[in-house]
Amino acid sequence: MAQPQSDAQPEVLPPAVESMTVLVAAVIVHDRETNRIVLLQRGRNAKFAQGKWDLPIGKSEPGEPITATAVRELCEETGLTVKPEALEVAHIVHGAWGVEAPNGFLTVVFAAHEWAGEPENREPHKHAQVRWVDVGALPENFVATTARALRHYLEGGSGVSLHGWSSSRRTRDTRDAQLFVRQGDFGALRVGSGGMNTIPAHLDHIVLATPDLAATVAEFARRTGVVPAPGGVHIGFGTRNCLVGLGGGAYLEILGPDPEQSAPAGPRPFGVDGLDSARTITWAISPSDIDATVATVRVHGYDPGDVREMSRRRPDGTLLEWRLTDGGTPHPSGLVPFLIDWADAAHPSASDLPLTPLLALTATAPDPEEIRPVLSALGTDLVIGEGPAGFSFTLDTPNGPVTFT
Repeated sequence: MAQPQSDAQPEVLPPAVESMTVLVAAVIVHDRETNRIVLLQRGRNAKFAQGKWDLPIGKSEPGEPITATAVRELCEETGLTVKPEALEVAHIVHGAWGVEAPNGFLTVVFAAHEWAGEPENREPHKHAQVRWVDVGALPENFVATTARALRHYLEGGSGVSLHGWSSSRRTRDTRDAQLFVRQGDFGALRVGSGGMNTIPAHLDHIVLATPDLAATVAEFARRTGVVPAPGGVHIGFGTRNCLVGLGGGAYLEILGPDPEQSAPAGPRPFGVDGLDSARTITWAISPSDIDATVATVRVHGYDPGDVREMSRRRPDGTLLEWRLTDGGTPHPSGLVPFLIDWADAAHPSASDLPLTPLLALTATAPDPEEIRPVLSALGTDLVIGEGPAGFSFTLDTPNGPVTFT
């Protein structure tokens, strides 16, 4: 027998804060006639993914329907207006964790083909630019979750993407975490599960450590056709380095023992004393505020170490000074980057280095999902597949693409 209906609201129960999922709306404004899409580029003051491209996107407010969120956020960020009834669901992203969503987020990605106005940057304190972008020339430096949603939309599909969940909990498309758009090929929608081309946010440099610097530099030159430039000497640490530009303000540091220095009092940096061959040891990111980033990531349970002063003498005698995190309690995988701040010093990549553009920096780990939340808290990302812990990077060289591990 049917129960009588009532307009009375049920008793409000206390919120289950520990299980709250943040609701987010994103909008793909697609001009089908010109085949262009409205994108925004996150600025230096953005809360995460600084410098990366993204769709207009934002969190739902209490009591707000998700379609109203999409309409409001699109207008607030780009000045474009759409009607709620003109929105079509294009994709859904369920993330296990986010910078502002410790208990996960659910992003409903809408598509809109009717709108009013012209795109403009309505939030310059958050975004570097807002503009139309040709589908055939979409930028590669894109927020991973919305890039995946956009790819599904442009391929004519829909569905659900899972982000940051362990493989045992995935229920659909277990390959998603291993499919990444190739650099420069977003418009062609070519994806691959190996040799992924992706560059982490805020990448400063990659460290290739070696027990024999001269031999490794010679081998690098043989394989790539590019001779690394002398970097400088780490006084008191027993090491020196050679450098190669990677493009985008990043560089490769090849570091090894300095035969002209006496043995240091303690172990040389990056464990070079224990190496029997050259190996990619670690990587560094350069956040906009190193102290704030250290504080943030500690709140999330990871200690990158204290920030301390460092220096080295360049070949021309100039003293180069910077600050970096000293490692604290390093992640057991060895895949979490250290942080560096060059402050007012000239960045090494600005010293007219020989150039081998970075095509990809990737890694493998026994449990990739355990590492991703730490990277997200640091404001960066890294393509990580399942396997023994280790790095791989690929360079675009005069001899063609060359990969180092």
